[in-house]
Amino acid sequence: MIRPLALLLSLTLLSDLSGPWTLTKDKDQITTYIGKPDENGLKPTRSVMKVAGSPDMVLERLQDIASYPSWIPYCERTEVLDRPNDSTFYYYQFMDMPLVKNRDLIVKVTTTRTPEGYTISMQVAPEHIPLNDDAVRISIFAAEYSLVQQAGTDSTEIMLYNKVDPGGFIPTFALNWASRSQPFETFSNLKAHITGHQNRN
Repeated sequence: MIRPLALLLSLTLLSDLSGPWTLTKDKDQITTYIGKPDENGLKPTRSVMKVAGSPDMVLERLQDIASYPSWIPYCERTEVLDRPNDSTFYYYQFMDMPLVKNRDLIVKVTTTRTPEGYTISMQVAPEHIPLNDDAVRISIFAAEYSLVQQAGTDSTEIMLYNKVDPGGFIPTFALNWASRSQPFETFSNLKAHITGHQNRN
């Protein structure tokens, strides 16, 4: 059973997004940052980029769960579990991890319309389906996408706040490397995914 404390932490992980933030990479019009560790040692990350296209187009790409293995590092397979209403759905993600036991994750996704675009909130839902013996179930995770239409242009700013504890045993050096390298890799892949979709259409 997932500990109630872990669920509480996941619900409050993104309650303070004010920083301070330290720049980790600025390349190809993508900037990534890392925040100060919280009381549990977890470091949030922030990623920002602009892409051609409307918030509606970007939202469609982010809600295409079946495409996640093509652009999210280590993501091997995904599955939409259910859709309680038009703005909320749950999905399952299985990650094929190098050197350590595989991880899996169940996420509740809630989309809210804003004057400038959308906010997409992602919170862990570890007990939504039974545990998988082949993976460590991630029980501390939260993320938030902000999609903002850029005034006077056909472009959207994508900002992602993210914090995760992969659980189990992972060496500290590996966690530190991941928190600095994976946000850029993820956004670089996402940018290519969005551009590829536009080129095909």
